[in-house]
Amino acid sequence: MDADAIAKKRAERAARKQQGAQTNGPPPPPLEQLIRVREWVPVRDAPEGKRLRVVSWNMLAQSLVRRELFPGSDCLRNKDRFPGLEAELVAYDWDIGCFQEVDCIQEHAATLKRHGYGHVFERGYDNKQHGLMIAWRSNPNASVSFDAPMYKRVVYYDDARPRELYAHTHPDAAPVSDDETDGMASFAPDAAMGSAGAASTTSVSRLTRNIALIVALADSSLESGVIVATTHLFWHPKYAYERARQAAILVQEIEAFRTDPAHADIAHWPVVLAGDFNDQPHSPTYTLLTGQGRTYENELRKELRESRIVHSSVDDVRGMRTANYAHTSTESGDSDRVLGRFRPPARQELLSLKEIQRMFSLPARDGVGSLQSVYGAALPRLITDESGTYFRDRGTKPERYDETERAPPTDPRQCTSTEPMWTMYSSLFHLTLDYILLFPRLSTAHDYPPITALLRPHPDAVLAPGVPRKGVCSSDHVMLGVEILVVIYVERIAFVLATASCRLPASAAAQRVLIVSDPQVVGRDTYADSPAPLFHILRFFSDQYIRKSWRALRSVAAPRADLVVLLGDLSDRGRWYTVYDAWYALQRRWQRLFRGIAIVRSARSPAHALPALVVPGNHDVGLPDARTGQSTPANAAAATWFREAFAPHVDATYTLSNTSNASWNARIPFAVGGNKPTHELVLVDALDLVSMQPLLALPFDSEGTQLAAAKVRAPQTAAMIDALGAELAQPGPHPVRVLFSHVPLARSATEHSCDVPWHTAQHRVRRESHRARVPGGAILQGGDLARTYQNLVQPDVSAWVLDAVQPAAVFSGDDHDHCEVVHRARRPQAAGDGGVPGFARDDVPELTVKAVSMLEGVRRPGYAWLALDVQPEGTPSVAYTPCLLPDQVQLWLLVYVPFLIITLAYVAWWRTKQPYTILPQYTDDVPMHPLGTPRPRAPPQHTQRRFLRTVGTIAVPPVVVWLALQH
Repeated sequence: MDADAIAKKRAERAARKQQGAQTNGPPPPPLEQLIRVREWVPVRDAPEGKRLRVVSWNMLAQSLVRRELFPGSDCLRNKDRFPGLEAELVAYDWDIGCFQEVDCIQEHAATLKRHGYGHVFERGYDNKQHGLMIAWRSNPNASVSFDAPMYKRVVYYDDARPRELYAHTHPDAAPVSDDETDGMASFAPDAAMGSAGAASTTSVSRLTRNIALIVALADSSLESGVIVATTHLFWHPKYAYERARQAAILVQEIEAFRTDPAHADIAHWPVVLAGDFNDQPHSPTYTLLTGQGRTYENELRKELRESRIVHSSVDDVRGMRTANYAHTSTESGDSDRVLGRFRPPARQELLSLKEIQRMFSLPARDGVGSLQSVYGAALPRLITDESGTYFRDRGTKPERYDETERAPPTDPRQCTSTEPMWTMYSSLFHLTLDYILLFPRLSTAHDYPPITALLRPHPDAVLAPGVPRKGVCSSDHVMLGVEILVVIYVERIAFVLATASCRLPASAAAQRVLIVSDPQVVGRDTYADSPAPLFHILRFFSDQYIRKSWRALRSVAAPRADLVVLLGDLSDRGRWYTVYDAWYALQRRWQRLFRGIAIVRSARSPAHALPALVVPGNHDVGLPDARTGQSTPANAAAATWFREAFAPHVDATYTLSNTSNASWNARIPFAVGGNKPTHELVLVDALDLVSMQPLLALPFDSEGTQLAAAKVRAPQTAAMIDALGAELAQPGPHPVRVLFSHVPLARSATEHSCDVPWHTAQHRVRRESHRARVPGGAILQGGDLARTYQNLVQPDVSAWVLDAVQPAAVFSGDDHDHCEVVHRARRPQAAGDGGVPGFARDDVPELTVKAVSMLEGVRRPGYAWLALDVQPEGTPSVAYTPCLLPDQVQLWLLVYVPFLIITLAYVAWWRTKQPYTILPQYTDDVPMHPLGTPRPRAPPQHTQRRFLRTVGTIAVPPVVVWLALQH
């Protein structure tokens, strides 16, 4: 019978025993008789919102229990331990549990399933008797419930290659010099050893068979979730290097896990790491995890030096024991105080201190580049006084069975730590080894998920003389628990999640450009035929949607923008305004919605604000008729006002400068990673491009007569485009160009990706299905049916622009929905070697950016990121990502409408519970009258009127709160 069949038989037998015990046996004793139950204690001033409870516990595997390790314990046999283990598992109403030293998995799995939890269990190695388990609440009726893991990864520390892992997560990192040894002993491998030391990339000092388990759990009730990792690091006190190596590998594995492009949908989720780290708060592992490595570098070097050796188990598995025998020595003594049989490492065989330190350093976000221990951060902030229970309060209390007291502590890490005094308290050892750690969030300015409560630690008076002990705890470790805030408000979190899920691959030195199109802030003429109340409601919700989107992009989104490009149509029908004050008030409205930007109009960068460039749209200044080239109805004064307020100032070459010459055609050079321009943003007046070749005009002929005549209609635009083309004819190198236009260039009906799925593989750009089903959904030549794509710039003009500018990419707006098209018109040798990854060298991708407004015919508005970067070999490159914002209608339907229905149903039910009488209902709510004066009765209140008043009484307070949250 194989192992799986044996496990199945054992599970069935355990289930039968459990069922028989529940049916025939006495009821289980109360929890208070099995364990010492603790309470969840809130943190002072904790914010409100949806909360998640995570616990961590080393359960003490039954296969590791020995009488000599737990003298005096009455809780060592499985039949004595299991009731306490089961009670501890179900006592604290947790949502996610991380467990170490788990065996007897069939029995524990039955307990978890019975109480509404799912789980994954990993032993890691076939001959290992215990393993790791992560469990989650799977009851769909609970307030927090998770589905089966979306992703799972097991980390095998013995086989991990930390240098390769770090190079994968930090491709731009400089290598550590070969002579970096931190003063630690090493030897050069001789001929017999060969390259075993230098070529080995595992950097392992001892084979330990330890593992880590990482899972991504999706919340059943939200489009969100949590990434959870648990581990049990190597136990031996003398092997500090190996523990630090294992922890460093785990940090990098988690970072690689959540930044993997295949996991882009979970990158913004909170990350919790919990487990038994087998190191105390003044140890190297804890010091490095919590970002104190630089502060205590000398202490780390001293503590790691002694354990920077190679155990004979490593040479045994490599078949190098005989070859390295001459370098091997043996220490004798207590097993937990000696290194055993070992040798010094060969050069580069192990990690240096510098390599270990940088593996613990996460990319700094808002100054946060390390993990946060939940107890170390929040235990002093509980509403109860926990004085005397901190790690720093130990004083001279002994840690080992052979000590009566210890010397007074002098290490600042020990004297200041607010971790629990003990998390492991056996008869022989009293230590703090277990932690719950939070990763900094990738996408927010709030550093870490807020901590709202902790599971109160046991005082040493309860744990003494040691556990496991009946009535206290069935393990020698104490369960830890944290409650964190995962959702604050649905209106806020939806925008946070949307902006955080859109990632832009780029190096730290890249310049990041945020592209926003078509906000079309509602003006007085937007809904001229609508009733005034409806107009104000639509304007309110439209403004709030843009405000919440912008707030998320500015304060939450990662990465932060270096520049914003506004692709026109900033206000709706602003071109129709004839009174300056009214026009100015409309422009101020959209500027207030995009709070914190400063319009760039000269070469001087604005201070203390996010610079923004404006491209004019047809709603801002008017658009020539695509068929005749003549101006459409618009107020010339409004176009002049817009130009004078927002157009950039350029010199004779149309480069951004400090002159007073305002033009909608401009060139903005960028120097990435140096002083020489590597990129150039080109803003073109697309309204001129539309007027150059109306549909009624003849195509451009080969001699250029028609082109020359067309240039007369747009002299400034033609002059800049010709100048750009002339520059490319000169010897290079030339900066890589990116073109911005409010109106898209001409798109072929057979090659555009707006409706053709196979063109969307690179960025998954999809047209919204309800738009694609509209009759005439293909690209139109001229005209605007409001729900279709259109070509207003004709093919000949587009070809001329692309041939002269030779951009790496084009960004446009106007059509309100995403569209990605490839123009095959690029000459890499003429415009530098930079291009967009994923496209051919002669491809010029054009992305039409979605409108950022919720009123422009799309359910999910959007925006785009652009990265101007330089590759390691010095080649400029361009990368971009289209992004989506939340569906506001879906938020209303899935959140607010159900709450409204529940409110009405409750009020109707509540009214049925009121006393019933057949007599008419009167009220005495009238003024007092003099004696002898008849006292009139007020008319009876109608039942419907009372019902509405009750609904109003209940509904008004939450509505007021909701309105307050919109700002």
